[in-house]
Amino acid sequence: MTSGVVNYSGRSFFIQLVFLACFLLLLSRLIYIQVFQDDFIKKQLDSRIALESHILSKRGKILDRNDRLLAVDVTGYTVIADLSLFNPSSNQIKVLGSIFPITEEKIQRILKKKGHVEIVRHISEEKKIEVESLNIQGLFFKQNLQRSYPQREVSSHVVGITDIDRKGIQGSELVFNKILKGKDGEFIGFKSPIGAIGGERKSPTQGVDLKLTIDVRLQSISHHELKKAVEKYEAESGSIVIIDPKTAEILSLSNYPTFNPSNRKGIQDLSVFRNRATVDVFEPGSVVKPIAMAAILKSKKVDMEARINTSPGWIEYEGYKTSDFRDYGNLTLSGIISHSSNVGMVKLCRDQQPENLLGVFSDFGIGAQPVNILIPSREGFLPQAFCYE
Repeated sequence: MTSGVVNYSGRSFFIQLVFLACFLLLLSRLIYIQVFQDDFIKKQLDSRIALESHILSKRGKILDRNDRLLAVDVTGYTVIADLSLFNPSSNQIKVLGSIFPITEEKIQRILKKKGHVEIVRHISEEKKIEVESLNIQGLFFKQNLQRSYPQREVSSHVVGITDIDRKGIQGSELVFNKILKGKDGEFIGFKSPIGAIGGERKSPTQGVDLKLTIDVRLQSISHHELKKAVEKYEAESGSIVIIDPKTAEILSLSNYPTFNPSNRKGIQDLSVFRNRATVDVFEPGSVVKPIAMAAILKSKKVDMEARINTSPGWIEYEGYKTSDFRDYGNLTLSGIISHSSNVGMVKLCRDQQPENLLGVFSDFGIGAQPVNILIPSREGFLPQAFCYE
């Protein structure tokens, strides 16, 4: 009885020892593969990858306050030449030069290269069909996305532009690039040792649509009226900004000269890209009269029913002479604003303390850095009170 128990215990210990040895052998093999065979494994994996490609994500749309399109991604094509097959005739080169936005000389330079060469990006479906009809051997098309701006030059400065890779570089496209841009997907195809192909696909994430406070109807009117005014008075440039006084929403922002963001090739005067409404500093003129009047009323130094004599239609103060359009005679406070009387405002403001006027201007945001506005932008300049003492 005793010897049987001892034999059983010995066999159990032996089996456990065998399992432990197998485990240690397997563990050492895994460590060896992980540490010393890492490059080999990567090469084996790469040899089984039959295809690896990016799946482009669509950039978010930009819309006006009434959901009219200001910017949207559209399908385009990149033309690629396999130079081992691409050997067009002189006539075909001439035709390609008329279809693509490149010169015949550039096509000739491409022919001297080797391998696969990108000839042109972002051609339309119509141009793709036109090129295909030529039956030129060695030309291939890769589908891609390109940015389109349906309102063209009407909203170019407020909407902005993207670069060739659809990354925002100006205007709303730049300011809100993080939410507009999507996340590309990818497809990785694997080839098994017996030749079967499978794959893993990660779907792209589309960018978020952006809705602006701009009203395209007002934007269009502003653009055309500004263009007429600049041309009529032979001005170098001009800007119009329309703001809802109750909400401070920008309803229209136009500059002239302007540009077509969908077709920027050939632009030599780079100043057309300048968003003068947000960058240029200028004297605001009569638009600050209501703010000055608010400061005057706040001081309670002038009666609401007061009438100010603006005759004879001009006034000289501190060595400066200012005039009205005509002699308005006696004007109420509201009449001074409605007639935009310079004489009336000078008479009211000369009795005000500079810090009172400047304080109210500051309360209205003059001189403060703009928040959530287009890049680049500049704050207005508000002088200190001691400048007037």
